[in-house]
Amino acid sequence: LKEKGKAKKVDMLRACFKTETNLVVPAGEEEFFVTYVSPSGEILYVEELGSGTLRNKMDGESVRYTASGTVEYNNDDMSACLDWRPNFPLNKGTYSVHIYNNGFNVGNGEFKLK
Repeated sequence: LKEKGKAKKVDMLRACFKTETNLVVPAGEEEFFVTYVSPSGEILYVEELGSGTLRNKMDGESVRYTASGTVEYNNDDMSACLDWRPNFPLNKGTYSVHIYNNGFNVGNGEFKLK
């Protein structure tokens, strides 16, 4: 893998995040969902590539997500990454990233493509 900053050269997006210690949650597989929002405000969503919807437990609204994946969680701080390969060219600009777990938004970020 090679980090790229030019939109026309990107063929995969990788969202990396850190979990925190949580002794209430049982150890085991945890599913995380990543939503990428384009510079124009559109959610990157392709059902054939694993995109779908989830219910936001804070407001009950339906939320579209771009990709999902499972992580083996052992009640400790840990790092994980989820990859998504769009089947279309990406545009220049600043993208927003939102990460969900168990119906809650657990992280946000952004990145810029030139």
